[in-house]
Amino acid sequence: MPFEDLVDVLGITPAKVLPIAGQQVAFPGRVSARTGMLLLAIQRDAVARGGERRDVDETVAALGLTDDDAEALEAELFGESRAVLDELGVIGEARQLVMGTLVAWHLGGQEAAEKTWAAGAGAGKAPAPSNRATRRTTAGRSSKTAGKAAAPSRTAAGASSGARRRGTTA
Repeated sequence: MPFEDLVDVLGITPAKVLPIAGQQVAFPGRVSARTGMLLLAIQRDAVARGGERRDVDETVAALGLTDDDAEALEAELFGESRAVLDELGVIGEARQLVMGTLVAWHLGGQEAAEKTWAAGAGAGKAPAPSNRATRRTTAGRSSKTAGKAAAPSRTAAGASSGARRRGTTA
């Protein structure tokens, strides 16, 4: 069986096009390896937070990035369309939504980007998986250790013999 073209295998598009202010604005379809690694770090951070929403500035701070790093990331993701966004007056939350959508597109494909774009009310933030209280309730029911973590703690002297056998004293 012959190999498929790499562009087809990876789903690389020459441009990622978003509708903005009545125009179809094209953004670069590829990013450098360095930016790809940074996007993966952003993704790992989001997974570690359980999908909890965070804006771009909070993400930059959490990852220990400098303003120059954030500026370089935006420059590469937006490419020449950065000037178009400036001309259209795309600033603040709208600009964060464009950035978040492009990050989602590079990491998860067009479907992930469409979900991020559709969740525009949380501009620049990945859509939350579900209601936080629901996630906690569901996690509490499905995990044997979740119930133990919520139980009142005991001092080492008052720990049960079962806890001593397991080597724990929480």
